[in-house]
Amino acid sequence: MTRTGSIVFWFCMTIVASAALYHTSYQVQTLNRQLRDLNVQIEAEQKNLHVMQAEWMFLAGPSRVEKAAQKHLAMKPASPKQVISLAQLSDRLPTREELLAGFKLDGVPVANISTNLPAVARAKKSVAAADAGSHINTRMVMTRGTDSRAVTLPNGGLLRFASIGSTP
Repeated sequence: MTRTGSIVFWFCMTIVASAALYHTSYQVQTLNRQLRDLNVQIEAEQKNLHVMQAEWMFLAGPSRVEKAAQKHLAMKPASPKQVISLAQLSDRLPTREELLAGFKLDGVPVANISTNLPAVARAKKSVAAADAGSHINTRMVMTRGTDSRAVTLPNGGLLRFASIGSTP
């Protein structure tokens, strides 16, 4: 009886080992197939990359870029008057006053920013508003006033500057 049990045990073990070996062999074949497919895809991508590099070399060629720039940009070579040293640059650039001299100042102010609260009261009100979790504006009051400037831009737009001050 012991011998029969031993034979059955070893027979079952042989079947289990054979099934495991078959399963492992099947997995290896599947992985090899996937590896071959990936290698084929890699080769195809490398060929595409070589084609794109060749296209880039053609498109970025200096003679082609020069022709396209002449056709679309209408650029001219730099003249000697356009080339200056870095030290001369500050002499050539216009100052702020020279830039603003070309703008026309006019218009009515949009708003003046002013406050009529003392500093301590403003701070207490700000803390109270912050504690309450509200978004009450306690720092500035928007009023119409006359102390402002407006700049007419070259494109016809109007840029207004309001003065910042404190009114009692």
